[in-house]
Amino acid sequence: MQQPLTILISGAGIAGPTLAYWLVRRGHRPVLVERTPELRVGGHAVDIRGTALEVIERMGLDTEVRDARTQILTLSAVRPDGARTYDVALRPMHEARGDREVEIMREDLVRILFGAVSDDVEVVFGDPAAQRDLLRRRFAGMGWHTPRLTDASQDAYDFYFDEMSQVRLPRWSTGRVALLGDAAFGPSPMSGQATSLALIGAFLLAHHLAGTADPATAFDLWEREFRPNVELNQALATDGMSTLLPATRLGILARNQSMRVLPLLARFGRGFGGRIERASRAITLPR
Repeated sequence: MQQPLTILISGAGIAGPTLAYWLVRRGHRPVLVERTPELRVGGHAVDIRGTALEVIERMGLDTEVRDARTQILTLSAVRPDGARTYDVALRPMHEARGDREVEIMREDLVRILFGAVSDDVEVVFGDPAAQRDLLRRRFAGMGWHTPRLTDASQDAYDFYFDEMSQVRLPRWSTGRVALLGDAAFGPSPMSGQATSLALIGAFLLAHHLAGTADPATAFDLWEREFRPNVELNQALATDGMSTLLPATRLGILARNQSMRVLPLLARFGRGFGGRIERASRAITLPR
């Protein structure tokens, strides 16, 4: 029988608590550390799709997660003067995807995942990193409600700071140390798959650590199995970046026109949403 390992997990967001949950149930002793002085909440809505929903179901959290799902019905594009360029009704997209996808606020998901494991593991909190001033400087001079938003962020209890980027590494581990989630393979919010990859990656990593005595070997097996799926999902962001975040006025006009047909494409499993749906189910969890 494999000896229990004491495993240090840095980060109490989505991947960290999920990994800790599965390691405890496989006989290991994880210690969860978070650099902020308390649970790092805040953030935007995130999506859980396909195989990642199966991870949530196996954790017994599906009802709690679905009960906390968002009810966003309209997506709007707004010009600097406050005028709305277009509105997209999201209900048809929700109806087309049914129970295959859950949109939930990041804060709600983090609290649910942390609550599922906090009584079973040692948790250590640390000190925060201040990023509010950088936000104020970078967004100075913008129109719409930007000044009010940056002012409010200075005292917001749920301030959340991140960047639109993608992480690509030649290896996810060295010896007995491995990276997981955004630190290893963040696909960027443009992919719509960062949360799902974190959930699936944590489940698979715990599976290999439980089945292989040597952590370094377990890391290699995990990466060999999971990397093709990660690369498939990362391609969603790189292919869609120029469309969703155009750099020219003509590109913005084209983007705005194409967004209007999203509900129709979703009904037929076409377009960017259809690609995400297929990529979200491109890996099978072991029993």
